[in-house]
Order: sequence, then C-alpha cells, then structure tokens
Amino acid sequence: MTVTAPVHPAPAAVPAVAPQPGTVVPTWVPTPQGALAASVHLPYGPQCRGAVILLPPTGRAETTLRPGLRALADRLARHDCVVVRPDWSGTVESAAPLHDDGAVPPMARRLGDVAALAAYCQDTLGQRDLTLVGAGLGATLAALALGDPRGPRPDAHGATPYRSLVLLDPAAGHDPWLRLPAARPASAAGTRILLVSREEAPAEQDVEDYALRVGADRLDAIDLDALDVTATDPVIPVDTWAVVTQWLALPTRCATPVPTPPAARRTVVGEAIVEEYVEVGGLPGVLTSPVGPSRHALLVIGDEDQHRGGPGGDGWVRLARAAAREGVATLRFDRSGAGEAGLPGYAASAMISGTSLAEHVSAVEWLAARTGRRPAIAGYGAGAWVALATAGRVPVVRVVSVAQDDWSSDPGAAAGLHPWLVAHLPYAAVLRLGRTRALATPQPLLEAATARGAAVDVYGDARHAARFAALRGEQALARLREGGAAVRRYTEADGLDLRDPGLLDVMLGRVLGRLLRDVSGTPEARVAHVEDGVRAVAPEALPADGAPAGPSAWIGETRPTRVARPMVSPAPRYAPA
Repeated sequence: MTVTAPVHPAPAAVPAVAPQPGTVVPTWVPTPQGALAASVHLPYGPQCRGAVILLPPTGRAETTLRPGLRALADRLARHDCVVVRPDWSGTVESAAPLHDDGAVPPMARRLGDVAALAAYCQDTLGQRDLTLVGAGLGATLAALALGDPRGPRPDAHGATPYRSLVLLDPAAGHDPWLRLPAARPASAAGTRILLVSREEAPAEQDVEDYALRVGADRLDAIDLDALDVTATDPVIPVDTWAVVTQWLALPTRCATPVPTPPAARRTVVGEAIVEEYVEVGGLPGVLTSPVGPSRHALLVIGDEDQHRGGPGGDGWVRLARAAAREGVATLRFDRSGAGEAGLPGYAASAMISGTSLAEHVSAVEWLAARTGRRPAIAGYGAGAWVALATAGRVPVVRVVSVAQDDWSSDPGAAAGLHPWLVAHLPYAAVLRLGRTRALATPQPLLEAATARGAAVDVYGDARHAARFAALRGEQALARLREGGAAVRRYTEADGLDLRDPGLLDVMLGRVLGRLLRDVSGTPEARVAHVEDGVRAVAPEALPADGAPAGPSAWIGETRPTRVARPMVSPAPRYAPA
C-alpha cells in the first residue's frame, strides 16, 4: 500500500463523552508518516497518576506478547495510570506503512512513533509524568528515546518528563540505530530504569554494560517466554507484571483528573480507504471500506484466540485494505474473551461454540445492514468452521474456508468412530450419523451453507485433503454438486502454515480473487492491483478438487506459484461508538 499524503485522524463525528473508569478507548494517534492504532486504558480510580506507554516487540514476539501487554495495561490502569498501547508504524493495525526507502532509517521512524505517542500523552491526555515500558526491540527504542531530541522537552527544572523506564529483554544490536546509549542523558539524571532479563536467556554483554552505565535496577524474569524467537503460544507473565507494577508504584506522582480522550475513531489511509473503530454487539472491531459506496462486503474470522489483525499479526489488515481498493468493505472483530475483547487472563469461550457462532451471525447481520450488501465470509483454522456454520444460519454470498480441520455439525456431540469403520460404512449411514450430529462428516455443514445460496471454496494442504477424504468428503462433494451446489475444493501444494509470509501472501491473494469474482460477475475477470503483497489470482487459473496448482496469474510478473491466571474482576467497558 502506498500512502500519498500524511494520514491524520478524521474529526470526531460526535462530541467526546466522558468514558467510565476502566474503559478501553481505541484511537488513532497522528504522526508525520500516518496514524498509529492505539488503545488507551483509562484508570479505574477517580484520579490519574501519570501515563505509561507500552512499546511492543516486533515480529512473532509481538503476536505472542500482545495478550501479556494488554494484561499489564489493565493492571497499571488499576493502579491509577492511563496506559497507551500502540502498534508500530506499518504493523498490525497502524495505518501508516513503514517503507525503508533510505530517506529515513527504520529505527529513526520508530523513534518518531515514540515521540508522537509522548506528545499525545502530554497534549491530548494532559499528562506530564511519562513512563516507557518496552519489550524486545521496543525496550531498545525506549532506551534510545530517553535522549531523543524529537521527544518531549525537559521541564522548567531541566528534567525529562520520562520519570521511569522498564526495559524487558532489550536487543543490543550492532546497527547504530539499535545500539544502546553510551550514557544517561543529563536531563534523565532522576529517571529510574529497570532492566528485566529472561532467566533462561541471559542478557548480552552490551546490555549488561548498559545497565552498569546507567545504574539500572535489575530483575531476572522466569515467565517471559513470549519474547523467545521460537515462541508460538500467547503468554501472560503474571509474576513479572506484579514486580514491574510494584516497582513503578514506588514514586508518588502528582494526581490529575482522569483524562477524556477525543473520539478519534476514523482515519483515512491514502486517498481511497477509511478505517473505523466499530462495535458489533458490544464487541470491538474495525471496518475497512472504500471512501465511496461499497460493491461487496466481507467478514474475516481468524483462528482460535487470534487477534483481529489476522494471520501473521496483520494478514486481515492487508487483505482488507487491498479489498477496499476494489470497493469491498471488510469487517474484522474480536469475539468475547479474545483479542481486544474482555480481560486477558480469562479463558476465552471456545471458538467453536454456540456463543461464538451467535456473535458471528450478529456480525454478518450488522455488516449487511451497514453496507447494504450480502456479505461473504472468510475463515482460517477454527474460524473456517465458524464461517461455514454461520453461513448455514444467515444468508451470505460466499464462504472461503482455509485450513479447516473440524467438519462436525456439532463438535461437542460428535462421536470418535474408528477411521476404518467410517471408511467402510455405507455413505448413507455416514450421512445419517452426520445429520444427527453423531459423526463428523462434511456434507451437513456444507449443505446448510449452500442451501442458503452461498458458494463455498475450501482450501487445504495435503494433510487437510487426507482428513477430508477420510471423513467421506469426496462423496459429499459429488452429492452436493448433483443438487446444483457451488462447492469447490483446492489443495495448496506448498502448505498452509500462514506464519510463513510467502504462504500468507498467496492465501490472501486467493481470498481476494474469490471476492472479485463475486463483484465482476464473470470468471474471466482478472485483478489489476498488486498491493501490500496481496496479489489477487484469477479464479479460473486455480484447479479444483485436490489438484495442486501450477503457475498462477500474477499481475506485473510471471512466476510459478503453487496453490498453495484468571483475574477476579469485571471485564473492561468499551467507549461507545
């Protein structure tokens, strides 16, 4: 995506209303490069004792530590701090792309983000005492920001407004923009610094030397697994957060009234895309749409416990922006107990459950009413089951199922029959068991969606294809097609591990291609845009029914691409739209 002009939040459509204590307010923070997506956690008490800016790590660690940083933000809000939790430029939901064109070094751009966040805390939230808490690369940037001339000015006494720094496993680096400072700035003589190292991964010598130079307090943490480069599961380091919160609470801050953030809920990306924070049945989400009328609508659903940003942290964001250029409005939201909805630390309701299904049915109805279009649904992993089950309850144009494992019409009731028995029973008996919810087999789920007029595209790799066949899926496809249902199945020869950026881009292109087929009304339509790494592939170029794809139609080039601890407290409230 190319931003042709600086991005700033649009003026609020309604006057700001003082939110209740403990509210989480989504907002856009303006920077010279564009808008940063951020969540503002307001204090639970009647007063505010300063602002804390949480600087996330990058890469996989950002995804695995996101629930942990949200838990820390909530904990600090309970200790009378206002907390700003942003996404870096060009990551997750932040509107501004991070282009390394050589004009501005990437780390300098990140430091510009920190300076913009500090200015937001001072000018918009009215806070003069600031704290930076950074993790991984965010910790290194926090240390560099302490002496950054673009940051907040020293006060009348020559002291920086950064009263405290918490550095969680900082990266020492060898690039000049990553190197930790040589000394503590004179303006930060009174700034308290806490260095938190992972006990299982001792700090680099450069980090140890930095801690000695600046006189940092030290903590060895045993539960920061999310900062490991191989970590895949979300982590909430409860014990470390308790120590950090206690350490930050030592100084007495000058209390101020709880701030009222302005209602900056919309931002314009470039000249053609609007992104808006919305509430869907009380759940937080983002609607990405074209500036003009929408030609189509899409609901995207991630895997179990996945943030609404989607696979890879920002897969749904990139898909939504690419789709918006073609006139498609896309909704992504967090179901109850997951992502930005509910308190981290609580176990989310199961993705494949009645509660989750009801929320997604309501989301389809909300999107249809908002856009005036019958939506399509794309789901990944457990979200693919929810997409198909939702289509069986509310009319949609199309379902794109990616990496679906569960094919039962009622997973809680399906019996685990021996595979040999499933393979050798007459198909009529298998189907009867499936329709009575006693056995997982694809036909009941597929026919419920197609009976309401939905076309269905099923994408899987070799493993998914084998499971689909074992559940008698081929007989299901044959019967459904005999009845006129539009069901197609594709096998991705290179796999569907969407943590791989290349595979993720291919899959996003597949989904976009199916949407544009709906819009164009002709299978010969091809897509002209190659943006954000999302390349829409001409639908007719994809072989179906398990055949691996050969070279696909890529615009602008020709290359072979194969088809590839519970917290006893109330949940926070969200500011009204």
